[in-house]
Amino acid sequence: MQSTALTTTTIPTTTKDFCHCEMEIYGPEVLEGVLKSPNYPSPHCGTGKCIYKILPHPNMSLHINIESISLSAESTLSFWNVINTEKGEHLIYNFASIGSYDYSQFNGYTTFSTAVNVGIKAVFRMHNNEYSSHGFKIKFERVSLDDKKYLCPPSQVTIAPESTEVSVGNQLFESISGCTFFLKPSTEGTKNKLDEMYINITTGRGVFVSVRRYDKDGVFTNGEYSDQTRGILVDASRVEVVFRKRTDEDDPYNTPRITAMLMSKTCECPEPECVLSSEVFYIRLTSPGFPDLYCPGKKCNTLIKVPKIKGEEKKKTDLIFVEANCSLSELDLLQLKSADSGKVLFRSQYKQEDPSRPMRAMVFEAQDMVVNYAPSNSIQTRFFEMNITRMNVLEECVCSVYDSKVFNTNGKLTIPISSRCHLMHCHWKFSNYHYGTLISVTFKLENPYKTDLIYMYSDHMMEEYGYGELSHVRQVTSPSAISMTFSRMKWFATPNATLKISWEQIEHCLCPEESFQLTEGTSLVITSPHWPQQYCSMLLCRHTFFAPKGHFLEVVIDNADIERYHDYLKIYDGNSTTDPLLMKLENDGEYIDIFKKTFYNFSELVDFMFVFKTDESGLKKGYHANVICHAYPSTSKGSFVFIIVILALVVAVVSIGAAYVVHRKKAQNNRQYQSMNNPTVSYSASGTGGAALNVGFEPGNNEGANTTELETELL
Repeated sequence: MQSTALTTTTIPTTTKDFCHCEMEIYGPEVLEGVLKSPNYPSPHCGTGKCIYKILPHPNMSLHINIESISLSAESTLSFWNVINTEKGEHLIYNFASIGSYDYSQFNGYTTFSTAVNVGIKAVFRMHNNEYSSHGFKIKFERVSLDDKKYLCPPSQVTIAPESTEVSVGNQLFESISGCTFFLKPSTEGTKNKLDEMYINITTGRGVFVSVRRYDKDGVFTNGEYSDQTRGILVDASRVEVVFRKRTDEDDPYNTPRITAMLMSKTCECPEPECVLSSEVFYIRLTSPGFPDLYCPGKKCNTLIKVPKIKGEEKKKTDLIFVEANCSLSELDLLQLKSADSGKVLFRSQYKQEDPSRPMRAMVFEAQDMVVNYAPSNSIQTRFFEMNITRMNVLEECVCSVYDSKVFNTNGKLTIPISSRCHLMHCHWKFSNYHYGTLISVTFKLENPYKTDLIYMYSDHMMEEYGYGELSHVRQVTSPSAISMTFSRMKWFATPNATLKISWEQIEHCLCPEESFQLTEGTSLVITSPHWPQQYCSMLLCRHTFFAPKGHFLEVVIDNADIERYHDYLKIYDGNSTTDPLLMKLENDGEYIDIFKKTFYNFSELVDFMFVFKTDESGLKKGYHANVICHAYPSTSKGSFVFIIVILALVVAVVSIGAAYVVHRKKAQNNRQYQSMNNPTVSYSASGTGGAALNVGFEPGNNEGANTTELETELL
């Protein structure tokens, strides 16, 4: 690449002349050059600071290559991207190489590039050089626009009230050091006081994005790297975004898609106090910024007052019906508690492994309540929506409200449901206080209505059963307490219904032996636990089968009934789940004689593996299989040789027969040829009155030609 003469501006930055430490400034006209630590390749100094600056070029990007680097303990070589803005020079921190035992995954890039019109500032801070570290040597060059290779997008992006693209997604990119961006609010946004910026990030695994935030004084507050797709709401005064891969990965990757838009501060809590009366019997509460803004760290408290009802309605039962939909992480808190007693009626924190799932309907006795919402400061999509309704219900349509009935050990319930009950909600909790046991709940709804629902919850699962499932016996098993809610909402008269519930504590199921060594003639029966009764919930059974060298295994699954989509039996061709998967069985009892497989291996041990997994619910009986070990026949090699000999004899006989036929054909043709050398031609009358043709040739000049033609015809 062509370059101008390497003229730099130098400004002394240390008082030690032997260090030769200067501020080196390379203007836009310098297209390539070298940066070196003082005295390189001799040991660098034990104290001092050196500054190097490569100014931006309006039409070119910078490529940096650290050819050699060796820093003493606690010495640092830091890099900033330099951007020219309307307010002057803006620096975006890139990364630092640290001469210590720092194992940060984003330190120590050896090559990196910038966007067009971006420069680089490097600061070298030296510390006691006990082991004679030689410092560094860095080459830089300016690169013109190249359509063949994806370059970093413009680093300075003006963000409007509408969604603005910062980084184009799914572009193949080679530089693991990634790209940096400075996001500034547009003039329109500043004029309209849109002082919040919402950033939406869609990225892939291993591609990390950091949104750096600063307070009003410009002090850095947060900027953790994450490879999670997410949305972030930040103050719009100063925002920087960086994406990159770790230094220990060098494969090309797809760039993340990053967009941003300006907003006003709408992270406002609901009204601090609401009243549910006979006139106003319904309220709706939502999280701050619902549904688009996530507002991390924004805590809200709302008091819901429920004054007592007078008159005829007092004869009915006064209830509070709560429906909620939410997407919360384990670190977020949403709770509903009694304002009088302080008893927690519902609490979501630490009870959800799945960060996105709806909560079921709940019914409480009428009382003053408080809703507490406290999202964490983590970067996480979150929201909640809560509908709270006050209602008067007939006495016969009231069963247990939320957490009013808690059952232990074993028992049964029969709940009659009157046809007059257009609205009915019941809740039960089945606890398990014994270590090493499970709580199992079985239920069936006789004559269900099409809007009936039953929700089953534990610390690790949520099941919902609708009209088509409730008329069959269902079972849920869990090591922790199970909450059960029955919900009916209907508007037409239906026949009476009955809900039957039973529960019991059961022992943990044990899987059979995990490893089986089979020998010749061995026939092993392997089944799911409790076969042919219902198999247990929450199982993970692994069975590995081995046969010695010179043997093979035959597997026959002659019966199977496994809950589809939830439980399964997998068979692997080997003794690990990383080996090839032969089959996955989940059939709801639809097939019999469904699988038969023979495993061969002439040179090594034969092995395969069963993996049987179940969830917390289901009423299936599992599977029944046979595994048989056979030895290869000892005469298998002699039989093979015998077959080869027989085939060889057959081929020989066929060849001899074919040769004989060819020999006879040739002899016949020769006789016909000889009879044609002296022919005569005459007609004679036959006994039948016909004429006979006798053909002959006299010797002459055309003998050879005629003979050849006739011979060819005969052949």
